Amino acid sequence: MVIQTASLWSDNPKLTNHLKNPDFFDVRKYPEIRFESDKMVAGDEPRTGKMVGKLTMLGKTETVEVPVVCVAKSDGATLTADFKIDRTKWGMTYGQGKIDNDVAIKATLKFVP
Repeated sequence: MVIQTASLWSDNPKLTNHLKNPDFFDVRKYPEIRFESDKMVAGDEPRTGKMVGKLTMLGKTETVEVPVVCVAKSDGATLTADFKIDRTKWGMTYGQGKIDNDVAIKATLKFVP
């Protein structure tokens, strides 16, 4: 999965511009965030599991485990993820003490036949 960092936004235009500068995502220097899954692991509950893979952001790669819920239907499957990462693992340290280090991420992946 690849995210174009220039596409990141918030509900506040001033904050959106700040997120794109070198204090945070530095979109000119790092135009992409990339997640490459190495494996899927079944969860303890039905329809649950986790994707394990490498998340590359700000030029640094870290292994992450992403909990997912899977719903399969005749028209395809949907994986929903709701998790947090510690932004400081990728060197994003601006505003420590004022801004949480843990960043919530929500993603929906749809697979169609």
